[in-house]
Amino acid sequence: GRVYNKIASATGMSYDPEAQGLRALGCEDLPVLIRLKARRNLLHGTVDGVETLFVEVGEEGRIEDPLVPDVFSPLYCFRQPGRALPAFQLFKHDGKGKQALSEPGVVRPKHYTIVELRDNSGFADFFYLLALRQEEEGALRELFTRSVQDFFMENRSHSWNLHAAGEWVGVTQTSFFDATPWDTVGTFHEELGSARRVHELFARTTA
Repeated sequence: GRVYNKIASATGMSYDPEAQGLRALGCEDLPVLIRLKARRNLLHGTVDGVETLFVEVGEEGRIEDPLVPDVFSPLYCFRQPGRALPAFQLFKHDGKGKQALSEPGVVRPKHYTIVELRDNSGFADFFYLLALRQEEEGALRELFTRSVQDFFMENRSHSWNLHAAGEWVGVTQTSFFDATPWDTVGTFHEELGSARRVHELFARTTA
């Protein structure tokens, strides 16, 4: 927890090692938090004018061997006050087909769309776009504008997973439990800044 104390001191964020205060922040509708119930190392506060939280999430009881450490992945979240974003996830289609829908952190909805995105050169890539509630599919299509699609194609090397619901936008990595760990305040700021670009994109998008 030493690095988290340093981050909290440098950013003015509060630090909750057991993440007991997460529920009170109103972000429990984020799909990734519906799916993953093990949480730790919560940081929360205002960073550059935006309410921000960081928490490590994992599967409860994923590894039963006491000699094997549990595996957690970083989740960066940003609040957009007054928004009512549909509950959805966006993640890259990696050729695994429906197997990808069983990956950690992915809620298994009955209705999902495989979206084909193309950049200016014609290169195509594929993403899963998952609406948790069928009645919100129309709002989700309106949110996923051409500029949003272009952004994810232009930045596909970042391998972001997107989780959103209500006032919150959350970001994890595509290789959910393979994210490179960071151990310095500077690296935390770099990762946070990268994830914040996704928040800024949707802050400019109305639905």
